[in-house]
Amino acid sequence: MKKTILISFVLLLIVQNAVAVKVKFTAANMSINVAEGTIGIFTSFELFPDDFENTDSLNTIDFIDFPFVSYNDITQVMIDKAMLSAESSPNFLRMANFVVTDSISSGSRVDNDILQGSTYVFRLTVMDNNGQEFQLLNRAITIQLADPTINCAKLNNVYRLAGHNNFQESVVDPSVGGFYQSLFFTRVIELDIHVATQFGRWDVRHTGISGCGYNCNNCGYTGPVGSGFNNPFPSSPSDGDKWLGICIDDVKKWHDGFPNHDPIIIHLDLKSKFDATHTAV
Repeated sequence: MKKTILISFVLLLIVQNAVAVKVKFTAANMSINVAEGTIGIFTSFELFPDDFENTDSLNTIDFIDFPFVSYNDITQVMIDKAMLSAESSPNFLRMANFVVTDSISSGSRVDNDILQGSTYVFRLTVMDNNGQEFQLLNRAITIQLADPTINCAKLNNVYRLAGHNNFQESVVDPSVGGFYQSLFFTRVIELDIHVATQFGRWDVRHTGISGCGYNCNNCGYTGPVGSGFNNPFPSSPSDGDKWLGICIDDVKKWHDGFPNHDPIIIHLDLKSKFDATHTAV
């Protein structure tokens, strides 16, 4: 009887320590100028334990559960790539490999080896500490063709893909470049602003004051290391949660680095009424 109880207790501990994994995997077209089409494919992943509580309801749909994979056992993450063709099966080639540690569970890579008009599929694979690989997710994407006629079109006749709440970390994670990085995907960006307690400033956050204070945003971060598209002049210190001036500064630095882009539209969503004693600069 004692042996039976002991065995049951050990098995219970094993079950309790096995934490499954939540995964977010993204593949997106990048463009500096809409008329030039896609200049690269941006891929990124984030891993979370299955008991992770996402506080941003707008982003919950991006997480996919994999109960058969233990979060604590994952040692490597791989991104594979293949071109889709009607004549043959996909031939996946390894594009990137990431080592997972206690402090690193996300990564990104920009793929510039692309052919406009083609369709590619990117596959996310993880490896556990026994060397076993699990293929988790595929993301297919078609490379956008260049359209030089857009350079001659009037702005009010051009449809633009707009970003929503680009300043939120859940929309563009700091690990992949934050607010600065969002300009590679859209030229219409949004900032939610609130009257600040400090004279001459506006705070940038979504709604009420949270754990990060009056400013809760992804402004001032560098881009993904080694991507070739990172912010070369991050605000100091580059730790996010900055006031409006720093967010605009990110836009200016992106403009300085890529001066031939088409027009950038910044939508300022005023979340609180103007204060008669407040003069914003």
